[in-house]
Amino acid sequence: MIKTFGSELRELRTILKLSQRQLTNNDELLSQSSLQRIEKNEQMPSFDLAMLLINQLEVNLEELSYRLNGFDVSEKEKLIDEFRNIGSSANVKGITLLLNKMKSFLEKESSEIIKRLTLILQALLVFQEEQKFEHARAIVKPIWDKLQKQDEWLYNDMLVVSNILFLFEEEAYFNMKNLLIEQIKKYSGLKNVKRIHIITLVNSVLYMKKKESLFRS
Repeated sequence: MIKTFGSELRELRTILKLSQRQLTNNDELLSQSSLQRIEKNEQMPSFDLAMLLINQLEVNLEELSYRLNGFDVSEKEKLIDEFRNIGSSANVKGITLLLNKMKSFLEKESSEIIKRLTLILQALLVFQEEQKFEHARAIVKPIWDKLQKQDEWLYNDMLVVSNILFLFEEEAYFNMKNLLIEQIKKYSGLKNVKRIHIITLVNSVLYMKKKESLFRS
């Protein structure tokens, strides 16, 4: 059962045995009457205020999200995590199973990141079947067409790019890789970014092998 921010705020305050006055820091953060309305879900705090209250409780955002989702990870996050752990692109059985899960999810809920990961999985299956890059590249090209117009990439963007760069031709590949490394440096302190760096290095090796193979032929 998904909880509201207000009810979870009240529950956390109760667990920590904090009074409303203590949480509001003697009304310095906000008035007790405002806190009461927030806890009763009669008022939504601004993002800045919500962050201040969370910091007062000394709860991190990951734990808060987990609690708000009924002590569980959301279905979307589970799918993204499965994608991160899919392993080799030769894992056809695992890729097919995850692809079907993502398609089922998209029938119920819209998600840009899941749509993109679905395209990547489809491209990987095509590549494994044909052992050629052209068709697989065509499947994921719309993703790159959109991302290359962004001035900056977020975590999910980096996850996507790290898994498709080896499919592209030289100019696009180096553009992707250079931008990706730059963003990875910015996000170096964030959980799971090290894994994206490893995926980037592995897929860079795949790209070099592809280039060497084409040169020999």
